[in-house]
Amino acid sequence: MASDWDTYPISDFVTLSQGLAINAKSKYLLEETGLPLLRITDLINGTQVHFVNEEKAPPKCIATDHELIYTRTGQVGLVYRNKVGVVHNNCFKVIPSPELDKDFLYWFLFQESTKAHVNAVASGSVQKDLNHAAFLTLSIPKPELSEQKAIASILDSLDDKIELNRQMNETLEAMAQALFKSWFVDFDPVIDNALAAGNAIPDEFIERAEQRKGIEKKDNSDIQALFPDEFEFTDEMGWIPKGWKVESFGDLLDSTIGGDWGKPEQDDKHTRESVIIRGTDIPKLKIGERSEAPNRWVEEKKLKTRILRPFDIVIEISGGSPTQSTGRSIIITEQILERLGGVAEPASFCRKFSPSNKFLGLYAGIHLQKIYDDGKMWEYQNQSTGIANFQTTSFLEREQLVVPSESVLLKFYETLEPMISKMSSNQQIELAKLRDTLLPKLMSGELRISDAVDLVEKI
Repeated sequence: MASDWDTYPISDFVTLSQGLAINAKSKYLLEETGLPLLRITDLINGTQVHFVNEEKAPPKCIATDHELIYTRTGQVGLVYRNKVGVVHNNCFKVIPSPELDKDFLYWFLFQESTKAHVNAVASGSVQKDLNHAAFLTLSIPKPELSEQKAIASILDSLDDKIELNRQMNETLEAMAQALFKSWFVDFDPVIDNALAAGNAIPDEFIERAEQRKGIEKKDNSDIQALFPDEFEFTDEMGWIPKGWKVESFGDLLDSTIGGDWGKPEQDDKHTRESVIIRGTDIPKLKIGERSEAPNRWVEEKKLKTRILRPFDIVIEISGGSPTQSTGRSIIITEQILERLGGVAEPASFCRKFSPSNKFLGLYAGIHLQKIYDDGKMWEYQNQSTGIANFQTTSFLEREQLVVPSESVLLKFYETLEPMISKMSSNQQIELAKLRDTLLPKLMSGELRISDAVDLVEKI
């Protein structure tokens, strides 16, 4: 039986090579050319911020797509493959021998039991540090090479499904943003109606009107009929569609309140358990991925005013970085709340925006995401004592937007709500759960390869 696989010291089948000790003033660094410097933060975020002179970089620190990269400080035990660049000193390379399939090794290092082991043997209580000797205390199963490849192929196929789902969610988000821009920034349907009616086009929309003339129109008469066919001038925002209003962002909300942090343990005062959504949880929650949002114990009285409901908005108001402003936000959906167990509230560094209705909630939420992507949130941020803070009061009063008619708002909601629901569905979670369930069973030989293939093919 496959479960009879023996385990061996991992040192029998891998060699390790330390990354490059380098800082921002190093002679090795270049701007925009050279080999990417692969730091932990770059590996996690998929960024390429610094580059290294290839001629000066020690060959032993250069990763190829035949090697793995393993994080050794801070966030110990993250593993990456198919990365080419110069490995930073906060990581090291893991180089498999010909007897060990690289992808099989990747999945062995990826699993939670491996991560738990290396964190247990790493030195340091606050800032963990994993040295080579500690890493080499791992033991690894070693089935035949063909079986290693088959196991890796099954897990890779699940990973491919997860990646495809992630890309689809990103496409849906881009489509939502594109529709918002077309209807409420460029005013395309209004321009089209004005052109058809022979009405005047304001100077600021002339170029857009010329572009619209050259576009083949689909039959969207039911949508076009909802939009006016002329513009009117406003002191606040210049030319806007006739009959629409200019309002401050705060006018779209019923209420706004700061978040909470609660306590890690239950006591006489903190009697309700709630998931706490932090700014760092927002990116994953938006696209239906797993989140590490913690469960905490909170006060009943505070929870009543902070509990999140569908189409509430959570916005990050403190934190950020030199390259990332505060103001990240997420529209809460039923699917997100279901995934989090039904009871959730924003963290103390976030804030809850409760819209007047779900139609304005979706509209306001997409507007927030657009101006964040456009970099406008920097205008509402100040910096004190080294921490960036979002100026909520100023934002609610100063940020103005064009609010369309109720019929247009309803059509916008009907068009986008299915996209938002699909983006925040639990499919991503279910795929990851299946992968993480199969992984230790395949690694131990408890689950036959043929049975695992059948499970994956049924998805």
